[in-house]
Amino acid sequence: MSIFRKKSVASTIVDVVECINKPVEKKKKEVIPEQVKIIFSDAKTEGKKRGYERAAQEYKRVLEEVEWNYKEISKIIKKHGEFYDWKSAKLLGIATDLKEEKEKVEKKVESKTKEVSRKYDIPIVGVSSAIGMGMNPCMELNPYLQVSAALGMVYEYKKRQMDKAEQEGYQEAKELYEQKIKYMKRKLKRLEREADEEIKAMMHLISDTIDALVEGKIKVNDLNTLL
Repeated sequence: MSIFRKKSVASTIVDVVECINKPVEKKKKEVIPEQVKIIFSDAKTEGKKRGYERAAQEYKRVLEEVEWNYKEISKIIKKHGEFYDWKSAKLLGIATDLKEEKEKVEKKVESKTKEVSRKYDIPIVGVSSAIGMGMNPCMELNPYLQVSAALGMVYEYKKRQMDKAEQEGYQEAKELYEQKIKYMKRKLKRLEREADEEIKAMMHLISDTIDALVEGKIKVNDLNTLL
C-alpha cells in the first residue's frame, strides 16, 4: 500500500489556514499560492471582475477601431473644397487597408474554429454557428463542454464557481461593447446615406467591410474563450 493518501477537505483547509497565519519575515515574504487565494475569495465577485476585465481588453480594441474609421471617413466626406478624385482616393486607401485586415482575420477564424473543433470533438459547422455578435459560445456549446461534476476538494468547487462567474461577467461585458459597436456601425450607415452620389458605392463597400471585419474579430474572441 502506498504511504501517500489523499487529504480530506478538512485537513486541506487546516493547511491553508496555517499557511496564511504563518509569520512573514521582513526580508523574505512568502507568496500565497493561487489555490489559497481562490479558497478564501468571494468566487462569484472575483470571477465576474475577471470576466469584465478580459472582455474589456478584447472588445475595447474592436470598438476603438470602428470609432477611428468613422472619424477618418467623416473627415473625408465632410471636407469642403475637395474634388471627387481626392475623396475617392482617400476612401479607397481606407477600403484597401480594411480588406487586407479582414482577410487576415478570416484566416484566423478558420484556423481557430478547426482548433476548437478538434479540442472538443465538435463538428466545424457546430462551432461556426455558436460564435459571433450576439452569441454566447459557452452556452451554445454547453453540452459539449460539460465535465464531471464529482468535486471532492474545496479548491475545485470554488474554482468552478469562479470560472462560471468569469464567463458570465465576460458575456455581460461583451454584450455592452457589442451595443456600442452597433451604435457606431449605425453612424457609419448614416454617413453613407449623407455622402455624395459619386462616392456612395465606395462608402457602401467600406461599411460592408467593417461589418465583416468586426464580426470576424468577435468570432476570434469567442473562439479564444473556448481554447
